[in-house]
Amino acid sequence: MLNRSLIRLSLPVALLACGGGSEGGSVAPPPPPPTPVASVSVTPATAAILPGTTSQLSAATLDAAGNPLANRTVT
Repeated sequence: MLNRSLIRLSLPVALLACGGGSEGGSVAPPPPPPTPVASVSVTPATAAILPGTTSQLSAATLDAAGNPLANRTVT
């Protein structure tokens, strides 16, 4: 008898905890996925690096139309 009472109480509590259906408010849809990186442009295009020295290069991510994509990490 106690088990049935516990089940009867658990179901409404679980429904309320989940939002209770359509009356509980709306949930924002997830953001769209980021535009895929189609290519990476590296400058300078060529560099002569001697042993024991370093050179700094820059990389820019581009979409399929060649537009730059912000906030992308290149490693």
